[in-house]
Amino acid sequence: MKSCLFTAISQPLIGFIAVNHPCVGRWDAPVSAEEKKFYPLALPQKDWTCVMYRSGADLPVEWDTTAPANDLFLSRTYLQALEEYAPRGMKVAYAIFYYQNNPAGVACCQLLTFNGAEHLQGLASPGKNIAQWLKQRVAASTNIPMLICGNMLLTGDHAFYFNPEYADAPTSARVLESAAAILCSGNAIPGFEASAALVKDFEAHHAPFTEQLREEGFHEVPFQPNMRLKLRPEWQKFDDYLEAMSSKYRIRARRAFRKLDGVERRELNLDAILELDEQLHTLYRSVASHADFNMVLLHPRYFSGLKAALKDRFRIWGYFLNGELLGFNSAMYNGQELEAHFLGFQDARNADFQLYLNMLYDMVREAFAT
Repeated sequence: MKSCLFTAISQPLIGFIAVNHPCVGRWDAPVSAEEKKFYPLALPQKDWTCVMYRSGADLPVEWDTTAPANDLFLSRTYLQALEEYAPRGMKVAYAIFYYQNNPAGVACCQLLTFNGAEHLQGLASPGKNIAQWLKQRVAASTNIPMLICGNMLLTGDHAFYFNPEYADAPTSARVLESAAAILCSGNAIPGFEASAALVKDFEAHHAPFTEQLREEGFHEVPFQPNMRLKLRPEWQKFDDYLEAMSSKYRIRARRAFRKLDGVERRELNLDAILELDEQLHTLYRSVASHADFNMVLLHPRYFSGLKAALKDRFRIWGYFLNGELLGFNSAMYNGQELEAHFLGFQDARNADFQLYLNMLYDMVREAFAT
């Protein structure tokens, strides 16, 4: 069944974090200062080993044969594009896990420094009381290098994969935790050292995995939820979806559609994206600046870079009024799912044209069209 995903609302997501993560296990040999393409690790779990890579360009064929073929976000093409147009300060690493020398799992890792003053909004505003003031001062001075097992530019289960033929959920969690601990220690890859490890994102059905993470010393961290819309079999077109709404929401939707009269929505090809790259980035930042927490800031050429790499699997639509770009939204095609990606719009024009609400409905239209 096809579905349409958005990066907010409705489906609870959680991550698990461990601070001052202890190193368990060992590495095969002291790592020299010279950069290598791969770094073998011996894990404490019997018959398990791991090889770390610094670049998607260096990944062997085992990555392609082990990662799920239907997950775009674990594909070499996507990962190399993200690596080339990574947010400022982000480093990446990739892990291939072996059980008795058989490739059995893969994982994506990112290294970012969490800086409270940079990544949290509202710290400059005066606190309502002394307790809030103290919290603001402490948060503003926080500076923690953090290993993320997952992708800070996405929500959902795109961090890792283990072949169930070789590992059940608890075993996968133990193996992943061991590799993360060694990576955090700084003894695996030069320049990779972290004070905390974050594994993301999980939903209720991941309970066997997350219970094992708790036993390994991780703590649950709630995230903003994911909005997932499954297209029912009886919905053959967008109008069927509208008719399934209650009268209140259907009237509101149609009122929003009317507000968009005179605004042209058109898909942007690569040449158009290259021409509008700076405007797209400015509009994206306008929306991102309102988030209470924002760990990453996109590369200025992220949109054109992703389009060049993913072609028709990444699409951007612009909203124009008399030739002026009011806003845009974007999406990626991942198997049977259409995943809404980043968007941006002029704050001052949003209410007049109901840009954000129309973008959400237009994304649902695209899900029906694919």
